[in-house]
Amino acid sequence: MTVQAVPDAVWPYLVAYCKSVGFKLTETDAKTGVIRTDWRDGKYGVPKGLTGRLFSGLYDSGTRERLVIRLVSDHDGAASLVYLSYQGAIEEKIGSGAMHWQWAKPTPGKEATELQALMNYLASHIPHAQLSAMPAPGATAPAASAGPTSVAHTGAAPVSAGSTSPSVASGMHTDPADYKILDVNEQPVMRSALPFTTAWAQIGTALQRVNFVVDKADEGKGLYHVTFEGHDDNGYFGNLFGPGAVLSKGAKFIIAVKHHKGGVQVEADNPMMLPVETGGAQGILEMIRGGMIGPHRQAAAAKITAAQQQSEMQQSVTALHQAQQQTGVAKATYRIVDESQEPVLVTSAPFSVAWPEVAVALLHSNYLIDAHDRAKGTYQVTYVGKSQKGSGGFMSNMFDGGPVLFHGVHFRIYVQQVDKQVWVHAQNPMGLPMPAHGARSVLESFQPALSAAG
Repeated sequence: MTVQAVPDAVWPYLVAYCKSVGFKLTETDAKTGVIRTDWRDGKYGVPKGLTGRLFSGLYDSGTRERLVIRLVSDHDGAASLVYLSYQGAIEEKIGSGAMHWQWAKPTPGKEATELQALMNYLASHIPHAQLSAMPAPGATAPAASAGPTSVAHTGAAPVSAGSTSPSVASGMHTDPADYKILDVNEQPVMRSALPFTTAWAQIGTALQRVNFVVDKADEGKGLYHVTFEGHDDNGYFGNLFGPGAVLSKGAKFIIAVKHHKGGVQVEADNPMMLPVETGGAQGILEMIRGGMIGPHRQAAAAKITAAQQQSEMQQSVTALHQAQQQTGVAKATYRIVDESQEPVLVTSAPFSVAWPEVAVALLHSNYLIDAHDRAKGTYQVTYVGKSQKGSGGFMSNMFDGGPVLFHGVHFRIYVQQVDKQVWVHAQNPMGLPMPAHGARSVLESFQPALSAAG
C-alpha cells in the first residue's frame, strides 16, 4: 500500500499494529524497514463456539501463522510503501507417526484480510495520512510462491521464510515482463527497468517467500545475505548439475542488486562474492522471479508461456515442411543406438529436417523450449509432464538407475551433424553427458513423437 507519510512516521504504527493483534516480534529493524513476527497458533484452526471459548488456552489448532512487513521510502522520502506478507504453516503426520510442519496452502483471502486490517489501523492512527492500495508511479509489489517445506517436529512452525499466499500487499501486481533472466558473459543475471528502491524491496520480500531467510540486508551495497531453508522434493532443484548441485538446506548465498542503465541487475553469488555456477544461479534467480510474480500472476504467466510455445510450434512446423519440400525427405526415422556408451537418437535425415522435427516432437511430449540456438544445435528444455514414480531423490536416481523425469527438471537436447547422419543427445543443462539410463529415458520420452512429426 502507499502511505502519504514519511517512513519515520509510519514505522512505530506498524510495530504497534503487530502487537495489537497478538503477534510477538522477532525482528524490528528500522534501518532495513523489516518487521517479522513470531509464529503463533493459527486462529483459523480453533473450534468456534462454546468449545473454542472453554478450551482456548489448551487447544492447539495444529496451524501456525506470522506476518512479515517491509517499509520502503518512496517519493524521495515524502511517502512510504508498505508490503505485507502473510505466512501459514500446518502440522501433518508422517509415515512413522511423528509430526512435522509444512507450509500451508495459499490463502489469498487471508492475506487480503490482513492487509485491509493494517490499512484500517494506519488510517485511524496516522493523522491526515492518505492510504491507497494503488501503486505510486513505477512501483509494483511482490507476490508469493513457495512450495511445501517440512521440518522435524519441535513444537514450532517451519523456520524458513517461505510464504504461502499471493501478495495483495498493496493491490499492486508485478508483471512477469518486469524481470527478465538473461545470459551475460555466460552467467545468468536478472534485469529490470524498475527503480532500485522498488526492485530492492520486491526482491527482499520475494526472498522471504521462496524458502530463503534473509540473514542480513545492506541496501547501501545492494546485498542480501541469505540462507536457503528449503529442501529438494524431487522437482526442479533435483537436477544433478543444475540448482540441486548447490541449493541444499542451509546453503548460504549473496544476492547482489546492482544499478544498471536506470534499472537493476540481480546476481546470485556465493559467500565469497563469486558467481554461483551457471545452473545454480539460473535456478536461484528463477525462484526469486517466481516469488515476485506469485500465484496471482500464474494465469497470466501461463498464457504468455502458452503463446510462446504455440509460436515456437508454428515456426517449427513451417520450417519442417519447407525442409521436407526442399530435400524431398517426407518421413525420417530415428533409432536409439549406443555410441561410446552414450545413448543417442540417430537419423539419416538431413540436419535441416531433423532440427525442426526435434522441436515439434519435444513440444508434443511435455517439454517446453526455453531457448534454442540452431548454430550450436541446442535446445534448452523443461520437462512439464507428470513426474515418473520411483524411490529416492533425483541425484541418487541419476546414479542408481531410478527415474529422472520429474516435473520442472531441465535438460539440453543437442542435435549434431555427424558425417551423413544426425545424432540427437540428451544432456544436462550445462551440456555435460548424463548417465546412460537417464539419457535413454529422456530420448525415449519424445522418440514416439518424432515418428509422428514427419
